[in-house]
Amino acid sequence: MKKTVLTITILVSGLFIASQLITSCGNKKEQTTEENHDPMKMDSTAMAYACPMHPEVTGKDGDKCSKCGMKLEAVKSADSTETHHDH
Repeated sequence: MKKTVLTITILVSGLFIASQLITSCGNKKEQTTEENHDPMKMDSTAMAYACPMHPEVTGKDGDKCSKCGMKLEAVKSADSTETHHDH
């Protein structure tokens, strides 16, 4: 009787551990997807959007500022604001 209880306990514990391992692998996939949307790692060809009142808040087209709720506007790149003078 004691061996049966011990066997069942070990089996249930093993199933629990296996289920935890399987679900934790699924979470790593979601984290990888979130890293691809990091505004600090934007593609150089992608248009940048920022809040006019809070320029530190960035996102994509159609997003709103998390601080004030204003629609994010396209930000000019540093290349377009440079002026070249030939003297």
